[in-house]
Amino acid sequence: MHGQLLASVELSVGLRVVDTTRADVRAALWGSRALVRTYGLRGTIHVYPADELALWRSALDALPFPNRGRMLDAIGVTQKVANEVVDAIGEAVGAVPLPLTELEQAVALRVGAWVGERRGEAFGSGQSRVRSLLPDACRAGLVCFGPNDGVRVTYVRPSDWVGPQRPVSSDRALATFVRRYLASYGPATVRDFREWTMTSTGAARRAFDLIRDELVEVRVDGRRSWWLPAALDAVGLSRPRADGPSAQLLPHFDPYLVGSRPRDVLVPRAVQSAVAHRGLARHDLHATLPVVVVDGAVAGLWKRTPRRETVEITVEPLMDLSPAARGAIEAAGDRVGSILGLRPELAFGRVEARPHL
Repeated sequence: MHGQLLASVELSVGLRVVDTTRADVRAALWGSRALVRTYGLRGTIHVYPADELALWRSALDALPFPNRGRMLDAIGVTQKVANEVVDAIGEAVGAVPLPLTELEQAVALRVGAWVGERRGEAFGSGQSRVRSLLPDACRAGLVCFGPNDGVRVTYVRPSDWVGPQRPVSSDRALATFVRRYLASYGPATVRDFREWTMTSTGAARRAFDLIRDELVEVRVDGRRSWWLPAALDAVGLSRPRADGPSAQLLPHFDPYLVGSRPRDVLVPRAVQSAVAHRGLARHDLHATLPVVVVDGAVAGLWKRTPRRETVEITVEPLMDLSPAARGAIEAAGDRVGSILGLRPELAFGRVEARPHL
């Protein structure tokens, strides 16, 4: 799960796991530590099963960022210096959660005060080189997120936080990674996988080649793609469609929105046109905004406002909806309320949509 916004993680997990609430997700993150929050896929924050952290790390190590040199140039360091900073981050963290300011200070004592200086305009006042290289330290398995200290983010050593893990070979990890990708987002192409992982075309092709003998070629609306036989068998193409439309209220950065392709099927052109005058692009509707999904495609925007015992849910349709679709959306609102442990109060109206950066 994309983990930049913990509130979104809670909803995304709750929508996929029966009878799971926000409290259950929080307990898995900070109590049992069955889930771990760290930088990973696409260099962004994600939540992974803690007992699979070594597998994900190994797979991601085999999928390099094409623009790695450009990032290092932007923060003014060489790869050698970046490695020294990453090692220092690993030395600074331990079993006790450490806030970012203290982490920056600890790394500065090891490599110099320059690593803590704010640069650029990120987050309003810029960010330090320590902050810029934290994703590298996470991918190296040296650090992960701990529980928040009030409003302050903290970091810990993964081996202390979730326990040591056996290394997983690159080929085994990457093959598992591709199988799970296709099980979730297939049928898909090598290009789809490359865009989802933000890696090079060559790396994406090599990943597919690891399980090429397991794949079947399919065509959907003339689009040549690859899938797993088990997934194809499970579709049940001859099975009658369920009565009535389906609907979901998906939060910011929900994996379905981030991972599904083709984009113009996920976000119909009519919906794109409906929000273009508001400065919203297709990208905003397939990644950064909470959207209403009807029968698998984006059909509107929504927002939630928690109160003491209730959650106000406002839904703005971006296309004509049948009475049955509206009823399905109201049922989806009930599901959101049960996950949050609040009584839902749903209404249809305009939503002021601002993408989360």
